[in-house]
Order: sequence, then C-alpha cells, then structure tokens
Amino acid sequence: FPHALRMPAEQISWEDCQGFIRRLNDRVPGGGFRLPTEAEWEYACGSDGQDLFRVDHVTEFAWCRANARRSSDSDSRFTEIDGYAPRAVGTLRPNHWGFYDMQGNVSEWCSSLWRPYLYDRADGRESLTENGLRVVRGGSYSDAPADLNPAFRHAERSHRRFRFHG
Repeated sequence: FPHALRMPAEQISWEDCQGFIRRLNDRVPGGGFRLPTEAEWEYACGSDGQDLFRVDHVTEFAWCRANARRSSDSDSRFTEIDGYAPRAVGTLRPNHWGFYDMQGNVSEWCSSLWRPYLYDRADGRESLTENGLRVVRGGSYSDAPADLNPAFRHAERSHRRFRFHG
C-alpha cells in the first residue's frame, strides 16, 4: 500500500479516540489534546460567516461518492458501498484555513454529545463522562456530494466503529 502512512484513521470509535488522546496527553505533559467541539469543527471546516458550500465544487476538496470509486471502469449509476474507499489525506485542495479533508474521506468524531442546535456549551453537551450519542461531522467517501454540507450533523453511539468514521 504505497500511501499507507497518509491514509485517514478509520474504523475507530469515539471511545477509541478518547483512549488515544489520554495516552497522548500522558506522553506530552501539558499537551491538552482533545477532539474539537462540534462548534469548533464547524468553524474549522471553513465557515467564515458565509455559506461557502457548493455541491458543484465539492470534488475539488473532498473525497466522496462522485470521485472515490475503487475502480473507474464501472459506468453503472449504482455502485455498492464496497465500491468506494478512502484516499490518502491531503491529496485534494485544502479549505480556506489550510485544512485538508474536513469534508469527505472519513467523517470526524467531535467531543460533543448530540443535543439540539443551536449550540449551547452550558447544556452539558461537552461532558466527556455523560453517556449518549456523539456528534460526527463531515461526511465520508461513500456519501453523495450534497451530503457533505458542513451544516449537516450526524449522531452515533460512542462505542461503534464504522469504516466511514475516523
């Protein structure tokens, strides 16, 4: 696998992420590493107060169903989910902050618990110990381009590992 070291971390749960972060913080005293909150993720995704998401340009910066087929020799309009795969990180254009793969490739876990929007940090959504669904943002390589809208939110159980989450 020529790009193995540049592939996104995938098939990891939110709990796996927390364990990795604990070990990282143990190795780097004062590091303060953590997953981003849902609000931080949305800001880092590229929103500068304007809706910059355009479906017709998404394949310039995101691996998705439109450009992540395992084989390009199929002309079928329907490809089974196994027909798509993640790609090496940083191979398409970055967003206007310089971040790569915020949308598409694999969706990202956020620290936040699933709560109704609008975002309110005081509602307990940033508890790392409370049980509940956790927020996943960004969409994945198997999602349609329109499903990569940065405003879209998804929730998942913290222990579940899917090939689309990282």
